Amino acid sequence: MSIYSLTLPTLSLLLNIAQLGIPTTISKLIAKKKFSTFKIMQTSFLILLLVDLIIGIIYIFLVPSLATNYLKNDLTKLTLYGMVFLIPIISFTSLLKGYFIGIDKVSITNKCQISEELTRLLFIIIFVEFIDKNNVSFLSFFAMFSSIIGEIASLIHLLICLKNKNKNIVRRIKINNEHNKIISKTIFKLSIMSTSTRMIGSLIYFLEPIIYTYLMMKINVSNEKLTLDYGIVNSYVFPLLTLPSFFSNCVSIFLLPKLSKLIENKDFKNSLKIFSFSTLFSLVTGLICVLVIYIFPNFFTNILYGKIIGIEYIKKYAFFIIVLFIQPIIHVTLISFDKEKLLLTESIICNTLKIICFFVFIPIYQIDGMIISILISLYVSIIIHIYTLIKEFLLLKNKR
Repeated sequence: MSIYSLTLPTLSLLLNIAQLGIPTTISKLIAKKKFSTFKIMQTSFLILLLVDLIIGIIYIFLVPSLATNYLKNDLTKLTLYGMVFLIPIISFTSLLKGYFIGIDKVSITNKCQISEELTRLLFIIIFVEFIDKNNVSFLSFFAMFSSIIGEIASLIHLLICLKNKNKNIVRRIKINNEHNKIISKTIFKLSIMSTSTRMIGSLIYFLEPIIYTYLMMKINVSNEKLTLDYGIVNSYVFPLLTLPSFFSNCVSIFLLPKLSKLIENKDFKNSLKIFSFSTLFSLVTGLICVLVIYIFPNFFTNILYGKIIGIEYIKKYAFFIIVLFIQPIIHVTLISFDKEKLLLTESIICNTLKIICFFVFIPIYQIDGMIISILISLYVSIIIHIYTLIKEFLLLKNKR
Protein backbone atom coordinates (compact mmCIF):
# COMPACT_ATOMS: atom_id res chain seq x y z
CA MET A 1 0.00 0.00 0.00
CA SER A 2 2.93 2.35 0.59
CA ILE A 3 4.04 1.97 -3.04
CA TYR A 4 0.48 2.50 -4.25
CA SER A 5 0.02 5.61 -2.10
CA LEU A 6 3.18 7.15 -3.59
CA THR A 7 1.61 6.96 -7.07
CA LEU A 8 -1.80 8.44 -6.17
CA PRO A 9 -0.71 12.12 -6.39
CA THR A 10 0.50 11.43 -9.95
CA LEU A 11 -2.88 9.89 -10.83
CA SER A 12 -4.71 12.90 -9.38
CA LEU A 13 -2.59 15.34 -11.40
CA LEU A 14 -3.03 13.38 -14.64
CA LEU A 15 -6.79 13.12 -14.22
CA ASN A 16 -7.15 16.85 -13.70
CA ILE A 17 -5.06 17.58 -16.80
CA ALA A 18 -6.87 14.98 -18.90
CA GLN A 19 -10.41 16.00 -17.86
CA LEU A 20 -9.85 19.76 -18.16
CA GLY A 21 -12.69 20.35 -15.70
CA ILE A 22 -15.15 19.50 -18.49
CA PRO A 23 -17.48 17.20 -16.47
CA THR A 24 -18.32 20.00 -14.00
CA THR A 25 -18.60 22.53 -16.82
CA ILE A 26 -21.09 20.52 -18.87
CA SER A 27 -23.23 19.86 -15.76
CA LYS A 28 -23.51 23.59 -15.22
CA LEU A 29 -24.15 24.44 -18.90
CA ILE A 30 -26.74 21.72 -19.38
CA ALA A 31 -28.54 22.70 -16.16
CA LYS A 32 -28.77 26.35 -17.28
CA LYS A 33 -30.12 25.24 -20.72
CA LYS A 34 -28.36 28.02 -22.62
CA PHE A 35 -27.10 25.72 -25.39
CA SER A 36 -28.07 22.49 -27.10
CA THR A 37 -27.28 19.54 -24.83
CA PHE A 38 -26.17 17.44 -27.77
CA LYS A 39 -23.75 20.07 -29.06
CA ILE A 40 -22.30 20.49 -25.58
CA MET A 41 -21.72 16.74 -25.35
CA GLN A 42 -20.36 16.52 -28.87
CA THR A 43 -17.79 19.27 -28.35
CA SER A 44 -16.79 17.98 -24.93
CA PHE A 45 -16.30 14.45 -26.25
CA LEU A 46 -13.93 15.59 -28.99
CA ILE A 47 -11.92 17.82 -26.64
CA LEU A 48 -11.47 14.98 -24.12
CA LEU A 49 -10.53 12.51 -26.85
CA LEU A 50 -7.79 14.77 -28.19
CA VAL A 51 -6.42 15.78 -24.78
CA ASP A 52 -6.34 12.21 -23.42
CA LEU A 53 -4.47 11.00 -26.49
CA ILE A 54 -1.80 13.71 -26.20
CA ILE A 55 -1.42 13.32 -22.41
CA GLY A 56 -1.20 9.53 -22.67
CA ILE A 57 1.61 9.57 -25.25
CA ILE A 58 3.68 12.16 -23.36
CA TYR A 59 3.15 10.42 -20.02
CA ILE A 60 4.41 7.01 -21.22
CA PHE A 61 7.81 8.52 -21.98
CA LEU A 62 7.97 10.33 -18.62
CA VAL A 63 7.25 7.28 -16.40
CA PRO A 64 10.87 5.98 -16.03
CA SER A 65 12.19 9.40 -15.02
CA LEU A 66 9.24 10.03 -12.71
CA ALA A 67 9.74 6.76 -10.82
CA THR A 68 13.54 6.94 -10.56
CA ASN A 69 14.32 10.63 -10.19
CA TYR A 70 11.28 12.08 -8.44
CA LEU A 71 9.51 9.36 -6.48
CA LYS A 72 12.91 7.69 -5.98
CA ASN A 73 11.37 4.24 -6.05
CA ASP A 74 11.57 2.01 -9.14
CA LEU A 75 8.89 -0.26 -7.68
CA THR A 76 6.29 2.38 -8.67
CA LYS A 77 6.95 1.98 -12.43
CA LEU A 78 4.42 -0.78 -13.09
CA THR A 79 1.63 1.09 -11.31
CA LEU A 80 2.51 4.33 -13.09
CA TYR A 81 2.27 2.58 -16.46
CA GLY A 82 -1.13 1.18 -15.44
CA MET A 83 -2.50 4.70 -15.14
CA VAL A 84 -2.31 5.09 -18.93
CA PHE A 85 -5.35 2.81 -19.29
CA LEU A 86 -7.26 4.25 -16.34
CA ILE A 87 -7.15 7.93 -17.35
CA PRO A 88 -9.25 7.84 -20.58
CA ILE A 89 -11.84 5.54 -18.98
CA ILE A 90 -12.32 7.87 -16.01
CA SER A 91 -12.44 10.89 -18.34
CA PHE A 92 -15.32 9.54 -20.40
CA THR A 93 -17.10 8.13 -17.35
CA SER A 94 -16.93 11.61 -15.79
CA LEU A 95 -18.24 13.14 -19.02
CA LEU A 96 -21.35 10.94 -18.92
CA LYS A 97 -21.81 11.59 -15.20
CA GLY A 98 -21.68 15.32 -15.95
CA TYR A 99 -24.46 14.86 -18.52
CA PHE A 100 -26.75 13.02 -16.13
CA ILE A 101 -26.10 15.50 -13.31
CA GLY A 102 -26.91 18.35 -15.71
CA ILE A 103 -30.30 16.83 -16.65
CA ASP A 104 -31.00 16.24 -12.93
CA LYS A 105 -30.65 12.45 -13.01
CA VAL A 106 -28.25 12.23 -10.09
CA SER A 107 -29.59 8.83 -9.03
CA ILE A 108 -28.05 7.28 -12.15
CA THR A 109 -24.56 8.49 -11.20
CA ASN A 110 -25.01 7.16 -7.67
CA LYS A 111 -26.08 3.75 -8.97
CA CYS A 112 -23.12 3.55 -11.34
CA GLN A 113 -20.83 4.40 -8.41
CA ILE A 114 -22.24 1.36 -6.60
CA SER A 115 -21.67 -0.76 -9.73
CA GLU A 116 -18.06 0.41 -9.86
CA GLU A 117 -17.31 -0.36 -6.22
CA LEU A 118 -19.03 -3.75 -6.25
CA THR A 119 -17.23 -4.81 -9.44
CA ARG A 120 -13.86 -3.71 -8.08
CA LEU A 121 -14.49 -5.50 -4.78
CA LEU A 122 -15.61 -8.69 -6.54
CA PHE A 123 -12.54 -8.59 -8.79
CA ILE A 124 -10.23 -8.25 -5.78
CA ILE A 125 -11.97 -11.08 -3.87
CA ILE A 126 -11.76 -13.47 -6.85
CA PHE A 127 -8.20 -12.78 -8.00
CA VAL A 128 -6.30 -11.70 -4.89
CA GLU A 129 -5.47 -15.32 -4.02
CA PHE A 130 -3.53 -15.67 -7.28
CA ILE A 131 -1.25 -12.70 -6.54
CA ASP A 132 2.26 -13.07 -5.17
CA LYS A 133 2.01 -11.28 -1.81
CA ASN A 134 5.78 -10.78 -1.68
CA ASN A 135 5.88 -8.80 -4.94
CA VAL A 136 4.96 -5.31 -3.68
CA SER A 137 5.30 -3.79 -7.15
CA PHE A 138 2.74 -6.18 -8.63
CA LEU A 139 0.46 -5.81 -5.60
CA SER A 140 0.39 -2.06 -6.22
CA PHE A 141 -0.33 -2.63 -9.92
CA PHE A 142 -3.11 -5.07 -8.96
CA ALA A 143 -4.75 -2.33 -6.87
CA MET A 144 -4.55 0.03 -9.85
CA PHE A 145 -5.88 -2.63 -12.23
CA SER A 146 -8.86 -3.26 -9.93
CA SER A 147 -9.69 0.45 -10.32
CA ILE A 148 -9.60 0.05 -14.10
CA ILE A 149 -12.04 -2.89 -13.89
CA GLY A 150 -14.37 -0.88 -11.65
CA GLU A 151 -14.32 2.12 -13.99
CA ILE A 152 -15.11 -0.09 -17.00
CA ALA A 153 -18.16 -1.43 -15.14
CA SER A 154 -19.21 2.13 -14.34
CA LEU A 155 -18.78 3.19 -17.98
CA ILE A 156 -20.87 0.25 -19.23
CA HIS A 157 -23.59 1.09 -16.69
CA LEU A 158 -23.66 4.73 -17.83
CA LEU A 159 -23.78 3.81 -21.53
CA ILE A 160 -26.74 1.50 -20.91
CA CYS A 161 -28.55 4.29 -19.03
CA LEU A 162 -27.66 6.74 -21.81
CA LYS A 163 -29.16 4.46 -24.43
CA ASN A 164 -32.33 3.95 -22.39
CA LYS A 165 -32.65 7.68 -21.72
CA ASN A 166 -32.56 8.63 -25.38
CA LYS A 167 -32.00 6.08 -28.09
CA ASN A 168 -30.86 8.79 -30.49
CA ILE A 169 -28.29 10.42 -28.26
CA VAL A 170 -25.39 8.11 -29.15
CA ARG A 171 -26.09 8.64 -32.82
CA ARG A 172 -26.33 12.40 -32.40
CA ILE A 173 -23.09 12.67 -30.44
CA LYS A 174 -20.79 11.92 -33.35
CA ILE A 175 -17.74 13.43 -34.92
CA ASN A 176 -18.30 16.15 -37.50
CA ASN A 177 -16.53 19.31 -38.57
CA GLU A 178 -19.25 21.84 -37.76
CA HIS A 179 -18.93 22.75 -34.11
CA ASN A 180 -20.73 25.63 -32.55
CA LYS A 181 -17.91 28.11 -31.87
CA ILE A 182 -19.78 29.85 -29.08
CA ILE A 183 -20.29 26.56 -27.22
CA SER A 184 -16.64 25.61 -27.71
CA LYS A 185 -15.43 28.95 -26.36
CA THR A 186 -17.81 28.75 -23.39
CA ILE A 187 -16.71 25.22 -22.52
CA PHE A 188 -13.04 26.16 -22.81
CA LYS A 189 -13.46 29.34 -20.78
CA LEU A 190 -15.23 27.63 -17.88
CA SER A 191 -13.31 24.36 -17.98
CA ILE A 192 -9.86 25.94 -18.20
CA MET A 193 -10.65 28.09 -15.16
CA SER A 194 -11.92 25.06 -13.27
CA THR A 195 -8.96 22.96 -14.41
CA SER A 196 -6.46 25.63 -13.37
CA THR A 197 -7.91 25.57 -9.85
CA ARG A 198 -7.81 21.77 -9.63
CA MET A 199 -4.46 21.63 -11.39
CA ILE A 200 -2.75 23.70 -8.72
CA GLY A 201 -4.12 21.46 -5.99
CA SER A 202 -3.16 18.32 -7.92
CA LEU A 203 0.30 19.67 -8.69
CA ILE A 204 0.96 20.28 -5.00
CA TYR A 205 -0.46 16.84 -4.20
CA PHE A 206 1.88 15.42 -6.85
CA LEU A 207 4.84 17.27 -5.32
CA GLU A 208 3.85 16.27 -1.78
CA PRO A 209 5.64 12.88 -1.65
CA ILE A 210 8.61 14.35 -3.53
CA ILE A 211 9.01 17.25 -1.07
CA TYR A 212 8.33 14.93 1.87
CA THR A 213 10.98 12.44 0.67
CA TYR A 214 13.53 15.23 0.09
CA LEU A 215 13.01 16.83 3.50
CA MET A 216 13.01 13.53 5.39
CA MET A 217 16.20 12.35 3.68
CA LYS A 218 17.78 15.68 4.52
CA ILE A 219 17.36 14.92 8.23
CA ASN A 220 18.76 11.40 7.66
CA VAL A 221 15.50 9.41 7.87
CA SER A 222 15.76 6.12 5.98
CA ASN A 223 13.82 5.53 2.76
CA GLU A 224 12.04 2.55 4.36
CA LYS A 225 10.90 4.61 7.37
CA LEU A 226 9.61 7.58 5.38
CA THR A 227 7.83 5.32 2.86
CA LEU A 228 6.17 3.39 5.70
CA ASP A 229 5.00 6.53 7.54
CA TYR A 230 3.71 8.15 4.34
CA GLY A 231 1.93 4.92 3.42
CA ILE A 232 0.25 4.61 6.84
CA VAL A 233 -1.08 8.17 6.75
CA ASN A 234 -2.15 8.25 3.08
CA SER A 235 -3.26 4.65 2.63
CA TYR A 236 -4.90 3.95 5.99
CA VAL A 237 -5.49 7.03 8.18
CA PHE A 238 -6.70 9.64 5.65
CA PRO A 239 -8.96 7.22 3.70
CA LEU A 240 -10.63 6.13 6.95
CA LEU A 241 -11.08 9.63 8.39
CA THR A 242 -12.33 11.08 5.09
CA LEU A 243 -14.72 8.18 4.43
CA PRO A 244 -17.77 10.29 5.50
CA SER A 245 -16.96 12.74 2.67
CA PHE A 246 -18.84 10.25 0.47
CA PHE A 247 -22.08 11.79 1.79
CA SER A 248 -21.06 15.40 1.18
CA ASN A 249 -19.77 14.52 -2.31
CA CYS A 250 -23.12 12.92 -3.16
CA VAL A 251 -24.98 15.97 -1.85
CA SER A 252 -22.71 18.33 -3.81
CA ILE A 253 -23.44 16.43 -7.04
CA PHE A 254 -27.16 16.91 -6.43
CA LEU A 255 -26.61 20.54 -5.42
CA LEU A 256 -24.80 21.86 -8.52
CA PRO A 257 -27.66 21.79 -11.08
CA LYS A 258 -30.25 22.86 -8.47
CA LEU A 259 -28.26 25.84 -7.21
CA SER A 260 -27.22 26.89 -10.72
CA LYS A 261 -30.88 27.20 -11.71
CA LEU A 262 -31.92 28.98 -8.50
CA ILE A 263 -29.07 31.50 -8.64
CA GLU A 264 -29.68 32.08 -12.34
CA ASN A 265 -33.30 32.94 -11.43
CA LYS A 266 -32.11 35.13 -8.49
CA ASP A 267 -34.07 32.98 -6.02
CA PHE A 268 -32.33 34.02 -2.79
CA LYS A 269 -34.66 32.30 -0.33
CA ASN A 270 -34.55 28.80 -1.85
CA SER A 271 -30.88 28.94 -2.82
CA LEU A 272 -29.89 29.88 0.77
CA LYS A 273 -32.25 27.23 2.14
CA ILE A 274 -30.85 24.39 0.04
CA PHE A 275 -27.25 25.50 0.69
CA SER A 276 -27.79 25.72 4.46
CA PHE A 277 -29.49 22.35 4.66
CA SER A 278 -26.79 20.65 2.55
CA THR A 279 -24.00 22.19 4.65
CA LEU A 280 -25.64 21.23 7.95
CA PHE A 281 -26.36 17.69 6.74
CA SER A 282 -22.76 17.18 5.59
CA LEU A 283 -21.34 18.61 8.81
CA VAL A 284 -23.56 16.57 11.15
CA THR A 285 -23.10 13.36 9.16
CA GLY A 286 -19.33 13.84 9.13
CA LEU A 287 -19.23 14.65 12.86
CA ILE A 288 -21.17 11.51 13.79
CA CYS A 289 -19.02 9.27 11.58
CA VAL A 290 -15.74 10.75 12.85
CA LEU A 291 -16.93 10.43 16.47
CA VAL A 292 -17.67 6.72 15.94
CA ILE A 293 -14.28 6.18 14.26
CA TYR A 294 -12.54 8.06 17.09
CA ILE A 295 -14.20 5.88 19.75
CA PHE A 296 -13.64 2.57 17.94
CA PRO A 297 -10.47 3.04 15.81
CA ASN A 298 -9.17 -0.49 16.45
CA PHE A 299 -12.41 -2.03 15.22
CA PHE A 300 -12.53 -0.02 11.99
CA THR A 301 -8.87 -0.43 11.03
CA ASN A 302 -9.07 -4.16 11.76
CA ILE A 303 -12.30 -4.70 9.82
CA LEU A 304 -11.22 -2.58 6.82
CA TYR A 305 -7.50 -3.31 6.62
CA GLY A 306 -7.16 -6.60 8.49
CA LYS A 307 -4.79 -5.06 11.04
CA ILE A 308 -4.67 -2.34 13.68
CA ILE A 309 -2.67 0.51 12.19
CA GLY A 310 -2.36 4.31 12.37
CA ILE A 311 -4.35 4.60 15.63
CA GLU A 312 -2.16 7.40 17.05
CA TYR A 313 -2.81 9.59 14.00
CA ILE A 314 -6.56 8.92 14.14
CA LYS A 315 -6.66 9.97 17.79
CA LYS A 316 -4.61 13.12 17.11
CA TYR A 317 -6.33 14.49 14.02
CA ALA A 318 -9.84 12.99 13.76
CA PHE A 319 -11.79 16.08 14.83
CA PHE A 320 -9.63 18.52 12.85
CA ILE A 321 -10.80 16.79 9.67
CA ILE A 322 -14.49 17.60 10.20
CA VAL A 323 -14.47 20.90 8.24
CA LEU A 324 -13.37 18.92 5.19
CA PHE A 325 -16.91 17.55 4.87
CA ILE A 326 -18.43 20.94 4.03
CA GLN A 327 -15.78 21.77 1.42
CA PRO A 328 -17.55 20.04 -1.55
CA ILE A 329 -20.78 21.92 -0.73
CA ILE A 330 -19.01 25.28 -0.52
CA HIS A 331 -17.04 24.55 -3.70
CA VAL A 332 -20.06 23.79 -5.92
CA THR A 333 -21.93 26.77 -4.47
CA LEU A 334 -19.10 29.08 -5.50
CA ILE A 335 -19.16 27.49 -8.97
CA SER A 336 -22.92 28.16 -9.13
CA PHE A 337 -22.13 31.81 -8.37
CA ASP A 338 -19.62 31.82 -11.29
CA LYS A 339 -16.72 32.33 -8.90
CA GLU A 340 -14.23 30.09 -10.70
CA LYS A 341 -11.70 32.95 -10.83
CA LEU A 342 -11.85 33.38 -7.07
CA LEU A 343 -11.40 29.63 -6.58
CA LEU A 344 -8.27 29.83 -8.71
CA THR A 345 -6.84 32.71 -6.64
CA GLU A 346 -7.68 30.93 -3.38
CA SER A 347 -6.07 27.73 -4.65
CA ILE A 348 -2.83 29.57 -5.42
CA ILE A 349 -2.76 31.23 -1.98
CA CYS A 350 -3.58 28.11 0.05
CA ASN A 351 -1.31 25.75 -1.85
CA THR A 352 1.59 28.18 -1.65
CA LEU A 353 0.94 28.34 2.09
CA LYS A 354 0.94 24.54 2.24
CA ILE A 355 4.35 24.31 0.54
CA ILE A 356 5.81 26.88 2.94
CA CYS A 357 4.38 24.93 5.89
CA PHE A 358 5.94 21.71 4.53
CA PHE A 359 9.39 23.25 4.72
CA VAL A 360 8.70 24.67 8.18
CA PHE A 361 7.00 21.72 9.91
CA ILE A 362 8.21 18.50 8.22
CA PRO A 363 11.87 18.86 9.35
CA ILE A 364 10.61 19.39 12.92
CA TYR A 365 7.62 17.03 13.23
CA GLN A 366 8.24 14.69 10.25
CA ILE A 367 4.98 13.01 9.09
CA ASP A 368 2.99 15.00 11.68
CA GLY A 369 4.41 18.14 10.10
CA MET A 370 2.94 17.15 6.76
CA ILE A 371 -0.49 16.59 8.32
CA ILE A 372 -0.33 19.92 10.18
CA SER A 373 0.57 21.72 6.92
CA ILE A 374 -2.41 20.15 5.11
CA LEU A 375 -4.78 21.15 7.91
CA ILE A 376 -3.54 24.76 8.00
CA SER A 377 -4.11 25.06 4.26
CA LEU A 378 -7.57 23.49 4.58
CA TYR A 379 -8.72 25.87 7.31
CA VAL A 380 -7.49 28.98 5.49
CA SER A 381 -9.31 27.80 2.35
CA ILE A 382 -12.58 27.25 4.23
CA ILE A 383 -12.39 30.69 5.87
CA ILE A 384 -11.86 32.43 2.50
CA HIS A 385 -14.74 30.48 0.92
CA ILE A 386 -17.21 31.17 3.72
CA TYR A 387 -16.40 34.90 3.68
CA THR A 388 -16.98 35.01 -0.09
CA LEU A 389 -20.26 33.09 0.12
CA ILE A 390 -21.64 35.46 2.75
CA LYS A 391 -20.95 38.37 0.39
CA GLU A 392 -22.48 36.56 -2.61
CA PHE A 393 -25.68 35.63 -0.80
CA LEU A 394 -26.08 39.20 0.42
CA LEU A 395 -25.67 40.47 -3.15
CA LEU A 396 -28.20 37.91 -4.39
CA LYS A 397 -30.66 39.06 -1.70
CA ASN A 398 -30.35 42.67 -2.86
CA LYS A 399 -30.97 41.69 -6.50
CA ARG A 400 -34.43 40.33 -5.79
